[in-house]
Amino acid sequence: MFNKNRLLKIPLIIVVLLLLSQPALSKTKISVIDLGTLGGGWSHATDINERGQVVGVSQTASSEKHAFLWTAQGGMQDLGTLGGSYSDPVGINNQGQVAGTSWTASHAYHAFLWTAQGGMQDLGTLGGRDSNSAGFNNQGQVVGSSTTAFGEMHAFLWTAQGGMQDLGTLGGGWSHATDINERGQVVGESYTASGEDLEHAFLWTAQGGMQDLGTLDGLPGYSQPAGINERGQVVGSSSIGQGYPHPFLWTAQGGMQDLGTLYPLDVCYAIGINERGQVVGTTRRAFPHSSFLWTAQGGMQDLGNLGGGSSQATSINNRGQVVGDSWTASGGRAFLWTAQDGMQDLGDLGSGSSRATGINERGQVVGYSFTASGEMHATLWSVSP
Repeated sequence: MFNKNRLLKIPLIIVVLLLLSQPALSKTKISVIDLGTLGGGWSHATDINERGQVVGVSQTASSEKHAFLWTAQGGMQDLGTLGGSYSDPVGINNQGQVAGTSWTASHAYHAFLWTAQGGMQDLGTLGGRDSNSAGFNNQGQVVGSSTTAFGEMHAFLWTAQGGMQDLGTLGGGWSHATDINERGQVVGESYTASGEDLEHAFLWTAQGGMQDLGTLDGLPGYSQPAGINERGQVVGSSSIGQGYPHPFLWTAQGGMQDLGTLYPLDVCYAIGINERGQVVGTTRRAFPHSSFLWTAQGGMQDLGNLGGGSSQATSINNRGQVVGDSWTASGGRAFLWTAQDGMQDLGDLGSGSSRATGINERGQVVGYSFTASGEMHATLWSVSP
């Protein structure tokens, strides 16, 4: 995935749920931990690293919206802003660095990188007014987009050594970087020179610059990336045929591969890929939504739902564990899906409603849940046998 830090000691509410509905999981314990707020009425968690550090956004006592860092030892810490009333993280890396976007004192939006040693650093712009971050890696390299001195929005790569670099476009007047891997390969989307105002996915490298990944059918249309792994595999979605998007997997050897859909005429999107090349996403006709997992060996698999007929996946780890939310008879609930046990209801903080947004390699899940009093609180789920 700040300035003066404020530590709030929020009591943790731990609820242990026993899943009796699935006999194979009768001994599974799910701890549901309320991460609290920064003094306001709501919070939600967006990402978790391998050290169990959680980031998200919370309302403060003064009704501002601030990024937070939560640890088991220190509770919820306010990461501050760049001078304005708003900050929002995109994630946290395994070094404990946090990237995101904040409102400045001059009422502009700027990308930031927060570290425990230096607080919140303003990453600046490409000469224009605003910038925003969308992804970063464990080296602290940040990608996103910024306005230029000419008023165009261009993708950028920021490094501690070189500052903010303009990655250019595919010939049009707009581009945006969305993700970066540890090799420094950047993916994003850009308008092309054709003037069709339909963006194409791109892959940028220091050696080759910006490469147009095209569309699935090669016709005028759009493609949008969702992520890149360390093998340089890119996933995303592309228009095809009548315009219904299909998920794709792009590789340097094979180009753009259509991953298909679960049902005819589906609108289908990929949202992430792990290091094993497993792709997760969502497919829909109108309603309901269905979560899917695609593998090279088995193709596209429907992950099912929790009884309400609809589910939406949000993240996958390298163990192939998938999280998201699914409708039940009583409302939306966070889920964890595994190949061994299928879809499990992760429970909530008392209201019957929750959503999972991220998962680490230890199987710790973050998101949000509504409390019995109706407040949305950042939530951490831990699953153990």
